[in-house]
Amino acid sequence: MHWIIQDNLYAEDGRDALIGALQRLGVPFTTVTMLPSGTLSPNPDPSGPVMACGSVGLARVARERGWQPGSFLNENHHYGVLMLHWGCEMLNADARISAFRDIKPAGQHVFIRPAEDSKVFNGGVMETEEVEAWRDALVRGERSPVECSPRMGGDTVVVCGPPKMIYKECRFFVVDSKVVAWSTYKQGSDMVANADVDPVSMDHAEACIRAWQPARAFVLDTALTPDGPRIVEVNCINSAGFYGADVQRIVMAVETMQPWAGSPVINQ
Repeated sequence: MHWIIQDNLYAEDGRDALIGALQRLGVPFTTVTMLPSGTLSPNPDPSGPVMACGSVGLARVARERGWQPGSFLNENHHYGVLMLHWGCEMLNADARISAFRDIKPAGQHVFIRPAEDSKVFNGGVMETEEVEAWRDALVRGERSPVECSPRMGGDTVVVCGPPKMIYKECRFFVVDSKVVAWSTYKQGSDMVANADVDPVSMDHAEACIRAWQPARAFVLDTALTPDGPRIVEVNCINSAGFYGADVQRIVMAVETMQPWAGSPVINQ
């Protein structure tokens, strides 16, 4: 398989870990830059199976060029679909999903994130007044007071609800129904890159995977809370950060996936 790696997306350590794993395994790869025009530099034309690692824009390129597996991003990465299948296992099961222009945040602080894995803004906890000012500015067509993509607007579908207390967050890389790599990435308010995860989080992740899966390959983020383990979100495996996960295990799992026919790709 030939891997296409977007070098202006990954953090340097993540990119180096991925490239190092590919080199150790003798897997061919090309690093590319996604230009504002939506084109790639250089412009590779590999034959056979291709794995794209980068942004949603690169996923679209993969689809247009018919690369397989290309990208595993699909309609199941929408938060509403995750809620439909996993229900109360979702950390923000009580949140409202709506167009950004229609949100009505309550309380001093709210949690807000895009409903899709679109990266139009970074989800997190914000002050209600800040969210309302942001919403009103975008609806009026003014400059956004919050850092976000130019694609962000009043019609962008978001998830908005009360904040939750979280003790620890873990990331699980799933390929063909199996957890192939993992990492603890947040302890309290501190970002970490710990290659170990606790047994409760692992057992919960595996139970959720047995219940339903959004794609043949994906990344599941979970949290330990006062109410037990919960699902935070699903990330596309083509663009998720690795933290302390064993990148070589991820590459090996993807390399051995067969067949490619019918593998889900982005449908936007």
